[in-house]
Amino acid sequence: MWDFSRKSKFRTQYKKLPQKIQNKVDEALIALASSTKPRLLGTYKQSIGVWAYELDDSYRMLYNVKDSENLIELFRVGDHKEVYGKD
Repeated sequence: MWDFSRKSKFRTQYKKLPQKIQNKVDEALIALASSTKPRLLGTYKQSIGVWAYELDDSYRMLYNVKDSENLIELFRVGDHKEVYGKD
């Protein structure tokens, strides 16, 4: 079982999501927490050095895995522009 570290940007973005997408995020977190290899559930984005979990056609969740700490860091969640766009 993996623990999570939610960055402030992730928490802020999560609160703004529609309820349907929040439910998908919750399901994704359960899947990641119970996975023996959470990296396999996402796609590695080499340009930014994180994994992207596809929630649906438009929404993504960015995360990184720290094996030594049994920790998954959650960075961003939202539509493509919010996740990959510039602040």
